[in-house]
Amino acid sequence: ADITHKREKIIERRIADILLAQTELPRRISVTYSNLGIVRRHQLRQKDAIACFRKALEYWEDNHSAKSNLNVLLGGEPLKRSILQKVFPKDRN
Repeated sequence: ADITHKREKIIERRIADILLAQTELPRRISVTYSNLGIVRRHQLRQKDAIACFRKALEYWEDNHSAKSNLNVLLGGEPLKRSILQKVFPKDRN
């Protein structure tokens, strides 16, 4: 019975890990594209940077860094977060 209980706990943990990964993966891919966009921007490869930021936003539309950097590359100002956005950031899911 003890071995069965341990197996069940292991299975429950793995299932929880899989479910978390499914919600986290798009956000992590978005952050990766955003970071690549920043690298491309500093390499003066503006078109590539814009493409990276747009791809980042396809994976996670609330990626503030990608939105702000894209806005700057398109001739705008960096986007600032409101106090409420800083204190109560959106849920990652």
